[in-house]
Formats: sequence, C-alpha cells, structure tokens
Amino acid sequence: MYMGSAVKTITVYKECFWKPFTPHGQLDELGPVANLFPTTVSGCPALVGLVTAGAAKKFAALPEEERRAQVLAQYEKYFCSAKAYNITAFHSKDWIHETYSKGCYAALMPPRLATCCGGAVRAPEGRVCFAGTELATSWPGYFEGALDAGYRAAGEVVALLSR
Repeated sequence: MYMGSAVKTITVYKECFWKPFTPHGQLDELGPVANLFPTTVSGCPALVGLVTAGAAKKFAALPEEERRAQVLAQYEKYFCSAKAYNITAFHSKDWIHETYSKGCYAALMPPRLATCCGGAVRAPEGRVCFAGTELATSWPGYFEGALDAGYRAAGEVVALLSR
C-alpha cells in the first residue's frame, strides 16, 4: 500500500462572504483545490480546501506565498468575489512530505487487493493485530473506518488475551 497525495489548506475570513452561494464554474477547473468545505476556526468562518493527486505534488513544491496566491485566485473565480482576498489567516499542510504518514488521507491499495485479499490483510499475525482506516470493512479511508478497524482489532486482542 502507498499513501495518497494531498495538501490541505485552511483560509480564515472575518466574514462568510460565500453565502448565499452560487458557484461559478467547476471548482477543480479553476485552480488547484479539488474539494472545498466551509467550517469555522476559533469562531471565524473558514474554507478548508483539499489539493489532491498529481495537483498536490505540484502544489506541495510551491512556497507558502504562491500556494496562498493560487488558492485565493481560485476562490475569487469560484465565488465571483474579490472578497476572497480579505483573509485573516492562511495555512497549508503538505501531507506528502509529512515525516510519519508520508501522505494522506489513507493508504491506497493495488486494484482488487481489498476485495479479494482484505481478510488476509486484516488477520492477526501471531500476537500482532492490525488496525487502521485502510483495513476497515466499512468506511475505509475515513475516521469512521479507523474506528471500525480499531474496534475489530480490540476484539481480536481480547480474544488473544482470553486464551
């Protein structure tokens, strides 16, 4: 398995300028961000943008100032508003070069590995039990999948300790 490529951006604003919202174009055709989620950061409106796959690799190589410039230009086009530039903070996290995970969101398996060999990949090996979102039987790649796999592995540990 290998990790996926993603860079996460968080752009914080004083006002939620994107409501009411009518998109102007296809988001991923206007810039590097492929997925966009509204949220709040310390009570302030914010947009979480995800740059993924090949675009993430190119984006990760840029300095922070260029990342910010590209994302804000994309938001200006997408929301058709110069207010996209009225930010209070911008942060980006390059998951590709992160020391421990080496990628994000989850590890990617070769085609058909999970469907044809998933049980073998998840099976305990001696006294070692495996868990992780990649090994979930439901919601793989998501937090819910990590919980699913964690509960399964915890049950396996209890069974091993009961012997």
